[in-house]
Amino acid sequence: MLTTLLITNDPEVARFVVTHGVGRIMVDTEITGKAERQAGKNMILSDHTIEDVGRIRTAVPAADLLLRVNPFHAGTAEEIRRGAAQGANLVMLPMVRHPAEVAAAGLVAQECGIGLVPLVETAAAMTRFERIIGCPGVKEVYVGLNDLHLELGCDFLFEPVAGGLIDHLAGIARRAGIPWGFGGLATLGSGLVPGELVLAEHARLGSTRVILSRAFTRHAKTLPDLRAAIDLPAEVAKVHAAWRNLTATSPAVLAERHRELQATVAQIVDTKRPTTESPPC
Repeated sequence: MLTTLLITNDPEVARFVVTHGVGRIMVDTEITGKAERQAGKNMILSDHTIEDVGRIRTAVPAADLLLRVNPFHAGTAEEIRRGAAQGANLVMLPMVRHPAEVAAAGLVAQECGIGLVPLVETAAAMTRFERIIGCPGVKEVYVGLNDLHLELGCDFLFEPVAGGLIDHLAGIARRAGIPWGFGGLATLGSGLVPGELVLAEHARLGSTRVILSRAFTRHAKTLPDLRAAIDLPAEVAKVHAAWRNLTATSPAVLAERHRELQATVAQIVDTKRPTTESPPC
């Protein structure tokens, strides 16, 4: 089953989308270092607070509720404890680099009775992936393409996917039997890389978690804006219907979709790079 995530701190939006097929709400309080890392990359700095978790929990008492905290620091334990007290049942730790960070956060999460989701978006975390997902308290893992492609020096978000790096992580996650996900999803039929190709990659790789991107919701923050921008119930239903079809699709067809994604990403990357002239003899 595919779990779709929507990032919001608006209780009305949360109630509406959960009613219409979104599987999980994320409250995003990560701000530390983000502006510097993603400068000039259409970055939006979140204005969410840990107290928003309580407001969302009241609106959707039975829903999965994930809190993204700041990268590991001296106050991480307190952020996790506050989030759990407000009603989060999962906490996402971004920009992890070492298993020791994950283990320390995981122990606090276990004490609070909630699960930890490391956000793998650094080269170090990719290298140490197997050790990271084996840390105590880790219930799921997510691969973040925004920071990862920047750290790797790539020109486009989906280059690590097209280049096969995510295949490697997928294999480790599958062998460990841990649920995982990556990236963001636009509505089907839209996006620089069409949403249907991205969704096919999730099916091919065995990913069962995906964030509905800002492009999916047309950047709407309030329920009136969301209703005006998109027929969200219909678009979410399309995603789940497509997912059911993809999970019944042969590996050969999914491999062909992967080649289509590779070609699409290569074309995007090539248009971003300046023409290279031959050096003078």
